[in-house]
Amino acid sequence: MQNIIEVDNVSFQYESQPIFSQVSFSVAAGEFVAIIGANGAGKSTLLRLLLGELAPTSGGIRLFGRDVSAFKDWAKVGYVAQNAYQAASDFPATALEIVLASLSAPIGLLRF
Repeated sequence: MQNIIEVDNVSFQYESQPIFSQVSFSVAAGEFVAIIGANGAGKSTLLRLLLGELAPTSGGIRLFGRDVSAFKDWAKVGYVAQNAYQAASDFPATALEIVLASLSAPIGLLRF
């Protein structure tokens, strides 16, 4: 099974504050993944790294076999960010609808 996300020994820090160090994992096609952890653990930072919005201090990230900095096929990628300030009723789809949509049609890069 092909890995669609590969994170290889990624470290990141904001200025001199380390957020995480030498994180490695992969996600194969067809797998569902949840990122959980305490406030300030680096979940949002990890997602920003996966989206190429931030660059790792060290290590590498590949999406569909391409370095994230060169990745262009964002229609293959979808995520729903948590927003504690937005009521769930304001979002135009339920989590179930988003998962079902991603199984049957490309939903692209979701942000709000």
